[in-house]
Amino acid sequence: MKTVFCIAWCFLFQVFALHAQSDYAPLECQGTIPKEFISSSTSKYRASVKNASRQTQKQQEAKARSRFALESNFNLDNLLRSGRVLFNDEVSNYLADVTHLLLDVQPLSRKQDIRIYALRSSAVNAFATERGEIFVTLGLIAQLENEAQLAYIIAHELAHVEKKHVINFYLEAEKLERSKGRSVLGRATTDENMLRMATYSKEHEHEADRLGLERILASPYRAATLPVVFDVLRYSYLPFDDLPFDRAWLQSEHYRLPDALWLEAVKPIEGEADEEDDSRNSHPGLQSRRQAMLHTLANHAHAPEKTDYAVSAQRFQRVRTLARYELPMLYLHTDQHANAIYTAGLLLQEQPDNLALKKCIAKALYLHAKLRNSKNYEYKGNYQEVEGQSQQLHYLLEKIPDVEATVLAWHFVWSLHRAYPADTEITTLANDLFFEFAREHNSFAELRNDLPLALADIAPADTAQYAPEGRSKYDRIREQKTSADAHADYWRYAFSGQLNDEAFVKYRESAEKRRDQWKENERYTNSEKGKKEFRRNRKQGLSLGISKVVVINPFYLKLDERKGEAVQYIDTEKGREHLHSLIKSVSTVSGLKTTLLDVHDLKENQSETFNDIRYLNEWFSEQARHFDLSLTPGNEQERIDAIAEKYGTDYFLWTGIISLREKHTAADLAYLPLSLLLFPPAAPLAIHNLVKPKHEMLLFSILYDVRTGRRQIVKFDTFNQRDSDAVVKAHLYDAFTQIGTKARQ
Repeated sequence: MKTVFCIAWCFLFQVFALHAQSDYAPLECQGTIPKEFISSSTSKYRASVKNASRQTQKQQEAKARSRFALESNFNLDNLLRSGRVLFNDEVSNYLADVTHLLLDVQPLSRKQDIRIYALRSSAVNAFATERGEIFVTLGLIAQLENEAQLAYIIAHELAHVEKKHVINFYLEAEKLERSKGRSVLGRATTDENMLRMATYSKEHEHEADRLGLERILASPYRAATLPVVFDVLRYSYLPFDDLPFDRAWLQSEHYRLPDALWLEAVKPIEGEADEEDDSRNSHPGLQSRRQAMLHTLANHAHAPEKTDYAVSAQRFQRVRTLARYELPMLYLHTDQHANAIYTAGLLLQEQPDNLALKKCIAKALYLHAKLRNSKNYEYKGNYQEVEGQSQQLHYLLEKIPDVEATVLAWHFVWSLHRAYPADTEITTLANDLFFEFAREHNSFAELRNDLPLALADIAPADTAQYAPEGRSKYDRIREQKTSADAHADYWRYAFSGQLNDEAFVKYRESAEKRRDQWKENERYTNSEKGKKEFRRNRKQGLSLGISKVVVINPFYLKLDERKGEAVQYIDTEKGREHLHSLIKSVSTVSGLKTTLLDVHDLKENQSETFNDIRYLNEWFSEQARHFDLSLTPGNEQERIDAIAEKYGTDYFLWTGIISLREKHTAADLAYLPLSLLLFPPAAPLAIHNLVKPKHEMLLFSILYDVRTGRRQIVKFDTFNQRDSDAVVKAHLYDAFTQIGTKARQ
């Protein structure tokens, strides 16, 4: 049961040149929210089942189609509502224009509503759904060279939709699963079944390649550039470019990273293995796909000259640049700090004054330092596996010691703060890094305010006449020792000449006071008096005295271990809707003023609220990932502060229910005959326990001050019963009362 709850908990948390730094803004959804984002998943599922029943009369196939419709509709809708899928933005609109051009040239053979969206992901990928949605990741767009290559990617996905490859592959896989162990004398081995499934998958990919190329050949696009797409796929694990990282971004006049933290040479780029023989792979190899394309193109060698840009070269360049500018933040959101720093550095070579990129590097260094200092975190690097120039950053972050990682982030952020003193995000990072250094390393006195001694000044000039090389043995010894000391102490000079500045002293004194208060709080919390107070608060509840909260996407998940698919999708959607009504009614009774924000409740004209929910859920996800760290600002903290201002409160509540129906174990079944044998009077109790349903329920309410990151776990309860209205209302009422009640003076 614990494993199921752990899985459920993870399910919950699961341009052309930009001319000025203020021009950049993250991509957001715009305009009218598409109906598929906010319409009921249950209604889509039932429509799919009704349509599937007309396509087959075979019972097994009908069941498979029904299962596919259930899982695909609900999981796809979860993706649409996650905030990762963009709509009506500049990138998605451009993708739609390319798609329309391809469909005008060669319409689909059957009626199908096609919708195409940009997906906020650093992965290099594109995929289609049975319903007709096509998703192209920003990571893929960032890698492409021209519009013709993008058009081929879309044409390939259109073929998947047109030929219903998704459902057909699912049905074939179902047949193979049902056939396991049923062949006479085991004539069909598991390996043979796997090969049959692999061949089937390869047939789909080759067919999509062939049909996609046919559509391109009928279009205005130049086909000669298309084989490069397979290079894009082969090197998809690399950043969008491979240029040396300029470590000058991380250094200053007196702060130099030692060569020991920098690789002499990076690992050469090899590309993903692409064997000629792909007979045992689940998908066709890139080499075989490339050869098939080249064979077709050879027959069109004398086709009239076409273009790489049938829609707009300028729009392609802009959209690709927008995608590239998103990547550092996407890496940052997933704690891929080396990738975030490297891609931001690539873009800084073109836009050296772009503040958004510098802040991304600052946040990556900041989080890396916080994680390195955490006692609950072990940094596991993989720099040996990284190819190309980005390996430098992976090596640096893996090899740098904890104190030096803290100073690296602190030095970078402090330099930014001096350049942009009014920026609230940078100021917050600077404040916290002063505290981080004071708390974790307690060594302000070890910082040096003088300037590091230049090696040229070590040996006196008049020693030249006494030594063959101009230096005596003792001079050379002193030079070597000083050089070694300088290497070990380089971080102590990060703030040379600044330690007595008024601003630096102010930040340092504030950090020391905060550290002392933190230590005092730690002593009190671990004392008997502190533990007693904690137990009393847990028993009596909190009294936070907050008048208004915003409730974000109330969570409900229904699980049934007895079923083949534990997640009960339809009951989950019904339960979520019912939870909304309970929250509203309990809010009224408790007197706590609440605003409920949920994607499921939005109207088509509320895209701004959709974006608010996206930023808030991303912020919450970051806080959940870094739960063991001291307070950390969000990666988009300025936007979060603006949202708090908009809704008139700093307090946002994430609440929900996970309801589990357990299956009876072998021990439960064995209890009945054992009770009859050992103690017959216990038989009625054993029968009752065997017949009685086994339920588990988790209810949680976590309140955050989104400006400061301070949190309160208001409620986190488990019950051995089903989620009845009485229990849920009691939980919500208690949580709302604790939030709204003022503490006694």
